[in-house]
Amino acid sequence: MHPEIRFIEIPETITAPPSEALAASPAGAFTSYVIDHKTLVRDIIVKLVMADNPAPIASVVVDMFCTAFIDVARELGVPSHVFFTSGAAFLALMLYLSDREDRGEPKFRPTDPDYTIPCISNPMPYRVLPLLHSDVDYESFANPGRKFKSSNGIIVNTFSEAESPTVGALLARDDIPPVFNVGPLIDRKGKSVSGSDAVRRDEILRWLDDQPENSVVFLCFGSGGCFDEDQLRETAIGLEKSGHRFLWSIRLKPSRGKLQARFLDNYGEILPQGFLERTKNIGLLCGWAPQVEILAHKAVAVFVSHCGWNSTLEALWYGVPVITWPLYAEQHMNAFQLVKDLGLAVELTLDFRRDCPADFVKAEEITKAVKSMMEQGGELRNKAKEIGEMAKKAVMEGGSAFIEIPEAITSPPSAAGPVSAFTSYVNGHKTLVRDAIVKLVMAANPAPIASVVVDMFCTAFIDVAKELGVPSHVFFTSGAAFLALMLYLSDREDRGEPKFRPTDPDYTIPCISNPMPYRVLPLLHSDVDYEAFANHGRKFKSSNGIIVNTFSEAESHTVGALLARDDIPPVFNVGPLIDPKGKSVSGSDAVRRDEILRWLDDQPENSVVFLCFGSGGCFDEDQLRETAIGLEKSGHRFLWSIRLKPSEGKLHARFLDNYGEILPQGFLERTKNIGMLCGWAPQVEMLAHKAVAVFVSHCGWNSTLEALWYAVPIITWPLYGEQHMNAFKLVKELGLAVELTLDFRRDCPADFVKAEEITKAVKSMMEQGGELRNKAKEIGEMAKKAFLGLPSVTPPPLEDVIACPEHFVSIFIADHKNHVKDMIVDHVLSNKSVKLAGLILDLFCTPFVDVANDLGVPPYIFFASGAAFLGSMLYLPDRFDNGGVTYKPTDPDSMIPTYINPVPSTVLPSLLFHDGGYSTFVSHARKFKEAKGIIVNTFAELESHAVSYLKGEASVPQVYTVGPVVDLKGNSPVADGSQREEIMNWLDAQPEKSVVFLCFGSQGSFGVPQLKEIALGLRPPSQESLNPGEVNDFSELLPEGFLGRTKNVGFICGWAPQVEVLGHKATGAFVSHCGWNSILESTWYGVPVLTWPLYGEQQINAFQLVKDAGVAVEIKMDYRKDGGEVVMADKVAKAVTDVIEGGGEVKRKVKAMSETGRKALLKGGSSYAAFETLVGVLSGNKA
Repeated sequence: MHPEIRFIEIPETITAPPSEALAASPAGAFTSYVIDHKTLVRDIIVKLVMADNPAPIASVVVDMFCTAFIDVARELGVPSHVFFTSGAAFLALMLYLSDREDRGEPKFRPTDPDYTIPCISNPMPYRVLPLLHSDVDYESFANPGRKFKSSNGIIVNTFSEAESPTVGALLARDDIPPVFNVGPLIDRKGKSVSGSDAVRRDEILRWLDDQPENSVVFLCFGSGGCFDEDQLRETAIGLEKSGHRFLWSIRLKPSRGKLQARFLDNYGEILPQGFLERTKNIGLLCGWAPQVEILAHKAVAVFVSHCGWNSTLEALWYGVPVITWPLYAEQHMNAFQLVKDLGLAVELTLDFRRDCPADFVKAEEITKAVKSMMEQGGELRNKAKEIGEMAKKAVMEGGSAFIEIPEAITSPPSAAGPVSAFTSYVNGHKTLVRDAIVKLVMAANPAPIASVVVDMFCTAFIDVAKELGVPSHVFFTSGAAFLALMLYLSDREDRGEPKFRPTDPDYTIPCISNPMPYRVLPLLHSDVDYEAFANHGRKFKSSNGIIVNTFSEAESHTVGALLARDDIPPVFNVGPLIDPKGKSVSGSDAVRRDEILRWLDDQPENSVVFLCFGSGGCFDEDQLRETAIGLEKSGHRFLWSIRLKPSEGKLHARFLDNYGEILPQGFLERTKNIGMLCGWAPQVEMLAHKAVAVFVSHCGWNSTLEALWYAVPIITWPLYGEQHMNAFKLVKELGLAVELTLDFRRDCPADFVKAEEITKAVKSMMEQGGELRNKAKEIGEMAKKAFLGLPSVTPPPLEDVIACPEHFVSIFIADHKNHVKDMIVDHVLSNKSVKLAGLILDLFCTPFVDVANDLGVPPYIFFASGAAFLGSMLYLPDRFDNGGVTYKPTDPDSMIPTYINPVPSTVLPSLLFHDGGYSTFVSHARKFKEAKGIIVNTFAELESHAVSYLKGEASVPQVYTVGPVVDLKGNSPVADGSQREEIMNWLDAQPEKSVVFLCFGSQGSFGVPQLKEIALGLRPPSQESLNPGEVNDFSELLPEGFLGRTKNVGFICGWAPQVEVLGHKATGAFVSHCGWNSILESTWYGVPVLTWPLYGEQQINAFQLVKDAGVAVEIKMDYRKDGGEVVMADKVAKAVTDVIEGGGEVKRKVKAMSETGRKALLKGGSSYAAFETLVGVLSGNKA
């Protein structure tokens, strides 16, 4: 789905139409149902789309049967457009119906003569019109036709070449809104499938691959296309008698009282006796079929179709003629049009009705139609091919359906430096991008945005993310060394050091192992470009992380040094990200691709030098001639992607139509047996081919990664950008390339590579490059192991997320079991030198315990919460086995062994009150007991009772308490340094232990009434308060005058650096949601907690802190975020006052526990010992 499309769920407050109404008049019942939603839709647009004073809505686009919402748009003063998913002829019919009714003409009758319908060229017989016999259905079609006229435009999924008379006539009408023909809109990828459907799809396509071209009749009737047993038998007889190959998607009518068509498990029970045996060599039967891929297949000659509009467009697109067998709705009109107007179909039937028992197509009719099309259908096939070409051209630039959107921002001037010009261009989009995020992404109260991920040259949008209180990450598409250079530029400029000069000695750049000569640095000669690079490097530091398309084995020194820096955000190496499929091509490019691959197939293994310089790689005529001479003199086979520099005043490189005009005389003839020239080349497929031995490359980062992935050593010929740095690294650091040149500049007329240099480099690599090839092979294996992706798995239905997220996640993870097992076998255990010590699993990944056991590898659970909660989960299977069902809030207290006090049902996680959540946690806990050990983020002294019980329980695996595992650096700030600094400066000005810090995690939020009560609870304090909350104008939410009255004692912010605030000496108390990480952080810094849990296991954590550990004060222990409760101000005020002004015992306990927690991690401490034991066990597993 397109990333800018967002779904808004409409509450299910309207009763669906009863089945009797649907049976009597489907269109009428649906129309009535839509009308009933008008108020709901209006409110959603007002409250969730138009709120916060957004820019005007461009249009409300409504489905052709949802025209009631045109009234909503008009009421709101917003334009509306109808999206008409069928063709122009059916649109003309619906407009005609409204006109006919407005003139008082009667409904259609079977005895009427053929209808002359405006905009449709041929008179239309009654028998091919949609079933409009009932008054309500007739009006249900006429009324939308009338409403279309009150919209601002009608968007039709068609193209003028397919329906030229109708389209032309509609465009000429002045009594209807503008008509926009934007089709054919089809999904050429078809339906994404997995599991048994994917297996069946592959089986079907393999069968088609074995059939001759244009030999197969394909029968498919859409998701609603089905027949009774008699018709299926008759169809089988007709197909068999035709003698032609067939692929038949077969479905049986629904059982009585059911709606869905049936797939057959045993075709032999329905079809004529012996049919399957007699046709086994010419026919294939299936249930579901990948229609688009089948129509695109060269073996398919004819399509027997129900003539649904999507199917019609798909047949037109792929130039497949149709045999018509319509079933319902407007399909009969479409069939009539294909036969009578377009001449692209043979009529089998035009008036068959799926639900009419009397309608029956005989075997001889089927045989006749198939034989006619297959044996005399040449003219039809030619016409179909022509319309297919027209369809493709319609959606290309300049085609009838192509709409050009004007640019909103002026392109940068060509005279500016390229980097600075592009940066300026991006900066001009900041307001637009901000508005897009606010209005299209953050509207409708969505879940918080995880991050705004920006391109390395779009760092201006980091400011947008900060302004919106959203994290930002930079996606750095080049390598780690170039990242290090950009960071160095910003540091260098901040120190006031001069720009680079050609006379400078080699530069020692932090994080790069070898000194870097000036000649291999990117062209940063102009001040504006130098500053543009430096500014980007500076902005990187204010993001939350930098995602780099590299892998540590390729840039080990640089990656390690970047990860060790504490002055930059975390660096995530996620590469190599390459597209092994390469660019998808069609037409002449596809023909050329096949020609190139056939040529390579004929070459010996590791014999070909491949020259390719990227989309911007081009040379003047002199350099091309010199290159040709060098290649010829080398005597080695070559494949050369050749491009000439742009003509004067042009930007794009030129492909050559006649290589002989440029290259040395006789070169083509002399090298015809060893060389091949091409324009565009499918680079990825070339590098993957066994014949390719060497890659002469510009060393762009993507090309570099592709060469590393396929283990092809490089001869370096960089041209621009950071390519010279990449080449330098390949030669000097990795030893994976031979230097042809490191400092060639595409735009420098003086730079010229001589033929003898090319000959020498090629002969050196081809004749003495064995060591390089071995190193390339090694790094290629490393590249593949660095990025192991699992095949995609279809997730459970989205409704499951809403019903029970925990169950949804568990099922989704379980569906990956076989893929995880295969990955471990193929990529880890296949390396005999590697001994796998264990498989460490997240608490929700317990299905992989089976994987570990199957492979003979010890499984361990990493439990990110505390030991007491672990005990509560382990208690569930025993309770369940003893007849314990789902909990209810009214249940009596539970005696859970890992808690000192009886546990009230009101503090149990909400998921235990639902069947899905309860059963899911029971299953996880059973799997815990099958593990070899459970690693818990706690320390024994914090939960001594729970830890002692778990270690003494025979049925529980070994428990390793290795905590507190906390990130003392905290997250990189979402806000810029100035906002963080403002918070810390405010804290510096407060007395020691005087501030109450309120923070509720990334998902912690409250309604306005609760926020006001909190404010009232804090209003008269003698203590200071720091309260994060992600809003821009707090005065609109808080009690009137609150900000003024508390300006000297309180500070309100959006995001807060929680770890740093807890570590500050001014912080005296922490009002917390009691997430386990927050508990450990507050314990580490000795800050007492005031409990206010919201969701998950936070309630039982709060109970443990207050009742068992005595290190917290209760505000609430059983509060639930979605429970509707409002905690009153006096309760907040009392708890805060008790801790700040009193709370001696709690403060003492917390301080002591803080010291104990820190000692636990030191040598001799409990967690140190547990971790040491775990390491010993894992080492023993490897022995």
